Amino acid sequence: MKKLSVIASAMALAFSANVLAENNTPVSWDFAELGYKKVKFDGLTLDGYAVNISKLVTEQVYVFGSFARTQDDIDVGLASDINVELDQYNLGVGYRSQVNDTTDFFTAISYEIADVSAADEGMDDDGFAVDFGLRSMFGENLELAGTFGLLHLEGTDYVAGVSANYQFTENFSATLGFEYMADVKQYALSARYSF
Repeated sequence: MKKLSVIASAMALAFSANVLAENNTPVSWDFAELGYKKVKFDGLTLDGYAVNISKLVTEQVYVFGSFARTQDDIDVGLASDINVELDQYNLGVGYRSQVNDTTDFFTAISYEIADVSAADEGMDDDGFAVDFGLRSMFGENLELAGTFGLLHLEGTDYVAGVSANYQFTENFSATLGFEYMADVKQYALSARYSF
């Protein structure tokens, strides 16, 4: 719970009136998302939800954070199940640069936590991630993004991701995303509110 309090406090600071920035970028960096998440690893498939938030605090600098909880009940025989739960948190800061009228390049660094629990046992890893990528508008309603980076928790892994965001209105859109890392695949479908 303490980790969640630190993330919430940092995000509240980012939203305070004295650090808000004007957003004149090709893509929106000011948004909150809520959606479905699926994680596949070690032969398991966990389902749950994810919350993501991002805020531009200067013309080039943005802050972001997320929380996701996925779980599944694994049949271990003798009419018994074990609940496996994965909690993922991150809190970071990034830098964006406009490439042209439709595209932003970005790089980010974040503090990462992954907490896996099964029955009464748990494993909690924390570390950092470094990412870079492109976000680009294709027409007035479709944004495509690609990212590549390194995640260091127990070891260091390369991470690649792609996403598509379709804007229904200026403020409301839907996002579909996929991320691949070693033996881990993550899928997301979320609703986004841009502000």
